[in-house]
Amino acid sequence: MFPALGTRTIPLGGTTLNDLGDRKRRIEHEAQACGKWHENHLVSPSTVGAPFANTDLQRDFARGGAAADLRRIPFHDLRHTAANLMLIRGIPALVVSKILGHANAGIILSIYAQSTLDLQTWAASFMDEIVTPIAVGLPQPHPIAAGFNRDRSSRFLDAPYVAQCNQSMANRPYLV
Repeated sequence: MFPALGTRTIPLGGTTLNDLGDRKRRIEHEAQACGKWHENHLVSPSTVGAPFANTDLQRDFARGGAAADLRRIPFHDLRHTAANLMLIRGIPALVVSKILGHANAGIILSIYAQSTLDLQTWAASFMDEIVTPIAVGLPQPHPIAAGFNRDRSSRFLDAPYVAQCNQSMANRPYLV
C-alpha cells in the first residue's frame, strides 16, 4: 500500500522518538480529561483534539519565541533552518531533499546555495589538510636525458645504454 500523497516516512532519532512518546501520553491524558475530544491522531492537536488552525500554530510559535527572547521568524523558516543545519553538518543534499520531501537534490542545492558555498569552503580546507605538500628532493635529470629533448637524434638510444641510465636514476629520491 502506498502512503497518501504528501506523506512520507522518515527515520527519527531516539531522543525524538522518546519525546514523541511523552507527548502522546500527555495528549492521551488531555483527551481523558476533555469531554469533547475529537481523536485525529495528531502530534499537536488543539485542546479538543482538532487540528490547529495555521493562525493558532503561528501565534503559539510566536509567543513561545517571544517568551524565550528569540528573534521573530516565520514558522516555515524552521524548515529552512533544519535544511541548512543538516547541510552544514555534512548530510548529503540527496538525503536532506528526501527528508524535506523534495523531488530531487537540485532543489536543495539551488535553494540553499549559500550553505553549499560554506560546504565548498570547508571542503577546500579539508583538501588543504589532506594534500599537504611534502618536502622532497627532486631528482636531477641525467645529463643524457636532459639533452634528450633538445637533441632529437639521440631519441633512439640502444637498450644497454637505457638500462644504464635507469640504474643510475634508481638511487635518486623520487617525488611522492
